[in-house]
Amino acid sequence: IKGIDPEAALQRSNDKFLRRFNYIEEEIKSRGDRWEDYRLEELDAIWDEAKGQGL
Repeated sequence: IKGIDPEAALQRSNDKFLRRFNYIEEEIKSRGDRWEDYRLEELDAIWDEAKGQGL
């Protein structure tokens, strides 16, 4: 797309992914749980929480 720096766009996407992933990690840790305790649907719900918070 004209006028968009692909490297900068990729970096922003990676940063967003890491913020959301870190949110999931912290949420699981704060609940005293482990990754293995969660089904994909539950992890998706936490991911959506992160998105809802603008992460």
